[in-house]
Amino acid sequence: MDGDLSNNFGGRIGFNAGMPILKDCGIGGQFGLSYGVYDFHGRDDFAPETESSSLEEQLFMTAGVFKHCDSSSGCTADRISWGLVYDRMITDNTTPCTAELSVGQFRGQIGYACDANDEVGLWGSITDGSDDSFSCLGAKHTTRSIDQISLYWDHIWCATADTRFYVGIAENPGEFVVGSNAQFPLNNYCALFGGFHYILPSTSGGDPGFRDEIWSVSAGIAFYPGGNAIAKTVCGNPWLPLMPVADNGNFALDLGF
Repeated sequence: MDGDLSNNFGGRIGFNAGMPILKDCGIGGQFGLSYGVYDFHGRDDFAPETESSSLEEQLFMTAGVFKHCDSSSGCTADRISWGLVYDRMITDNTTPCTAELSVGQFRGQIGYACDANDEVGLWGSITDGSDDSFSCLGAKHTTRSIDQISLYWDHIWCATADTRFYVGIAENPGEFVVGSNAQFPLNNYCALFGGFHYILPSTSGGDPGFRDEIWSVSAGIAFYPGGNAIAKTVCGNPWLPLMPVADNGNFALDLGF
């Protein structure tokens, strides 16, 4: 979002919780949010609208329903998993012009467990039709989420590490999507996680290509109060959220520049 004019480093904290809705059917509900702060030392005094010394703040909210596959028989008895959520992004001091944004999208996933350790499927996101506008150097820019869809492979390793790799496509100004995320349990309650998401722009190198690149990189520690950090199969715990809280990768923006 910050182009080449300011830094992007920051930190965030959040939660993601799940609970049964239709227990006999294996259908659960999830709700989560994250709050992040970035640009600790502000940004370039790019335009009259810029608040050069202010932190960038970002709030993501995610809510929806899901169903895990079922491995209670020791193998994949019910091989299909699915999830559908609604995401909302609210920001302050975003981009070098310190925009205040509020936009939404729908995000879904469907997977098939090939065996206890491997799942393949599709995930994607589509705008909810909302957009928001901000001014920069006297010009008005309209912002909304970018539609994207990817094919993924999820694998549980012998050390119970969980990795996912995916490739896909995105609409303009993006073209191709590539990404990965992983979780490495330290014990039943804590796990290290990390991931990246990159959208290759449809434009050529140089200007405007470098401005149309979209990327997100994150790493951190997750705490599981219920002691469910270790997943022995791709089905995992039936009432843990299937889908992550939105972030700057799975909720990418077309800033309208």
